[in-house]
Amino acid sequence: MHRTIHSFHTFRPRDVTTVILSLAKIIRQIRSQIQHQHHRKEMDVPHQAFRNILLLDGDNNEQHLQPNHELFKIFSEEVNRNLSDYDPRCLSNVMYAHAIMEYGENPLLTNETSCLIDNIAHAAIHQMHKFETQGISNTLWSFAKLNKGQSLLFQCMGDYMTDSLESLREFKPQELSNILWAYATLHEYHGGFFEKAVDAILELDYLHRCKPQELSNVLWSYATVQHVDPNLFHSIGDHIVSLDDTLDTFNSQCISNIVLAYAKANIHHPALFNKIAKCIGLRDGLKHFNSQSIANILWAYASLAESNTEMFHAIGDTICNQQRDKLLLYYFKPQELSNTVWSFATANVRHVPLFENVGRVVVERGGDLIADFKPQELANIVWAYATAEMQCHDVFRKIGDSVLTSNQLKLFNAQELSNTVWAYATANMHHPGLFQRIGDDIVGRDGIIGTFKPQELSSTVWSYAKANISHPKLFTCVGNAIVGLDNLEAFKPQELVNTVWAYASL
Repeated sequence: MHRTIHSFHTFRPRDVTTVILSLAKIIRQIRSQIQHQHHRKEMDVPHQAFRNILLLDGDNNEQHLQPNHELFKIFSEEVNRNLSDYDPRCLSNVMYAHAIMEYGENPLLTNETSCLIDNIAHAAIHQMHKFETQGISNTLWSFAKLNKGQSLLFQCMGDYMTDSLESLREFKPQELSNILWAYATLHEYHGGFFEKAVDAILELDYLHRCKPQELSNVLWSYATVQHVDPNLFHSIGDHIVSLDDTLDTFNSQCISNIVLAYAKANIHHPALFNKIAKCIGLRDGLKHFNSQSIANILWAYASLAESNTEMFHAIGDTICNQQRDKLLLYYFKPQELSNTVWSFATANVRHVPLFENVGRVVVERGGDLIADFKPQELANIVWAYATAEMQCHDVFRKIGDSVLTSNQLKLFNAQELSNTVWAYATANMHHPGLFQRIGDDIVGRDGIIGTFKPQELSSTVWSYAKANISHPKLFTCVGNAIVGLDNLEAFKPQELVNTVWAYASL
């Protein structure tokens, strides 16, 4: 191996590329073995030999194996030295190699490799008219996989595919979906390309050639860049509905991303959501769904008001029907906990064990909640408990104390402040210190009162009156804001009634 490396400069570009790509695939195979809990003694001899050469332990942890940066530094130097001799296929394969071995995530990424990635982008621009469809797809996908933004490359490639290619029919479903995914992942929106891609996707047999992951990627990409084409979403939804009843070929991430895409795009497709809800109920205890997939599915159904009480209860039962030390909720991230209870409350599904268990997880978290939860997540949690009429005193006390003792209240926006006091007032949770602190913040923070919408102004003063907490400066501040409005037409009748009642009550 070492003799081969030192003679690398005698290799032709195609040979250099073959070596780099082959080693990258070996690295991927070794990592796959480790992820499947195959220890070193179980690893076959060839892979063990390559492991010692190609990979380094990160923090002495086999789960964090990183490519040997000294070795790949030599490769980078060689490719950089003769980059002008590399054709599109070579350029694409070098990028693909770095992507599949996740070298971009290596904290020891060398300057040579980083420079190489930038140089490949420039070289690809100059040779883009020579790229085949697979080369375009692999190149753009690789940059996205490595999270290496190259705006000029994506713009030029988008222009080329939109203006120079007669159509996108030559792209295979996987190629086209990977390109769309790459643009969306790096937030490199190209309207012309996304519009042209719709025509290719809606071709007569295109959807029938798509695998579940490709359908999921297409929907997720269009929703992420906010290119909402109702015909596209409805056509894909109709296609999925026409498939077998169990959707066995759709894994949990596909299902999660599909419903999440419809929710983000605000596209309703009742037949699709009913079918997916039925399929979720048929799966064995949702054991293949991770916390993110579960939270995203619940959020999507609640956001689109696609209420499916049976599915919500099935998910709630699955989450709660576990031993305390193995409770799935302990693996939920703060946003996932927040989205879960918000979804149940919004869908009007009062699953008592779920709320109790989420509350226990929140209360048992050590330290300051503000350090882990964002303001929106805390506000949504108390809003959900109040909306669901769940009297979980420990949750309200824990969150209230955390907000009260933190200096991060300035991070709460108008809606979060309003929802927080509304939740405590509605749930009859007494916490005068929290109300005083929030009132002081609204009065004292420059410009914040101007960001309150009429509903939030009304809700805020109603909450203080409902909780029987006096804050004259806050009421004066809100009153001045209301008087300063051009008219009161933005207030709904009930909001005006609540506002007048609040001022009359105090």
